[in-house]
Amino acid sequence: MSGLLWNFVRAAVGIFTEAAPYLLLGFILAGFVHVFLPGRRVARSLGQCGWRGVFWASVIGIPLPLCSCSVIPVATALRRRGATKGATASFLISTPETGLDSISASYALLDPVMTVFRPLAAFVSAMVGGLIVDWIEHVPILGALRKAGRQPNGRYACPIHVENSQPDFDFTAACCAGDGGNELRRSWHWRVLSFGCRDVMRDVVWSLLAGFLVSGVITVLLPEDFFARNFGGEFAAIAVMLGVGMPLYVCATASTPVAAAMIAKGLSPGAALVFLLAGPATNLATMLVVRRQLGWRSLAAYLGSIAGVAVIAGLALNGVYHAWFGGHWQMRLQAAGGEFLPAWVSWPCSALLGMLLLWAAAGKLRERWRKPPRGTDKCACEQP
Repeated sequence: MSGLLWNFVRAAVGIFTEAAPYLLLGFILAGFVHVFLPGRRVARSLGQCGWRGVFWASVIGIPLPLCSCSVIPVATALRRRGATKGATASFLISTPETGLDSISASYALLDPVMTVFRPLAAFVSAMVGGLIVDWIEHVPILGALRKAGRQPNGRYACPIHVENSQPDFDFTAACCAGDGGNELRRSWHWRVLSFGCRDVMRDVVWSLLAGFLVSGVITVLLPEDFFARNFGGEFAAIAVMLGVGMPLYVCATASTPVAAAMIAKGLSPGAALVFLLAGPATNLATMLVVRRQLGWRSLAAYLGSIAGVAVIAGLALNGVYHAWFGGHWQMRLQAAGGEFLPAWVSWPCSALLGMLLLWAAAGKLRERWRKPPRGTDKCACEQP
């Protein structure tokens, strides 16, 4: 029993050490995005009619470090400030499916092909979902508009849903983004580090730690050919991962070590990609928000586009490995020795990341124990 426990600790710590330098880089880059990406331009871009709003929502959502929980209040605020239904759906798909932190984790634990393919598939999924939602809701993509009158310039007006026309909108501030005015008065260096290494870490700390623990369990308990033996065909493995991922609540960063551990036990990269796309973008809370904000038809289009694109992307990724790599893949976690960076880099980074995560966990516990004043709302990150 002690030997099994020691193997589990060694596996979990090894995976954590491999990912730590890239996770730190991803969190810092997330802080840069928060500080230097103007929120008013984001809200304005998502309010454009047709494919333009969908395109910008898909592009803007790719680097944002928001998980399935924190993207909900942000998307709701964007919808109230004029984002179309298609753009809102695209934002809800692309944002939780990937981010700068999860892209860094993909490069650390997977391989360059998966690192490039994952955000590309998230972008395609968001574009397809947003365009289908617009089409279902009778919003034009290339033609005239049914439900609005012609403007003096000969163009058609866009049916934008606006509940709050405040011009200044910080889209990341919709989910626990600092301490208000005091945050804005500090230097940009402090705001970058504060948001990336405090707010984002608090948002993902529990799921990230759970992801490393689950990956350690998979590495120790499952035999090397577990998935290849039990899910012999690629289609069966993709179907199982789709069924497992869609109802599961997991963030993009936390799902990466789990996917890497499953690939090490014989799961195909395409099936792992299906899990990485479907898991973060679909859960009960997100489904309820989509139904309430966009309607039943949009919810069906939302889920259908995520499932369809995930399956096609998974099959395409397996095809890439078969065509160019002879059906073989060598992920970072499977590499001999398991080391990609030298120990003098990975170990200090893992120690620093571990201390920051403990600090973030303590902050989350303090927030949970501290009662909010009467008449005020809970932090959006803590809402179900």
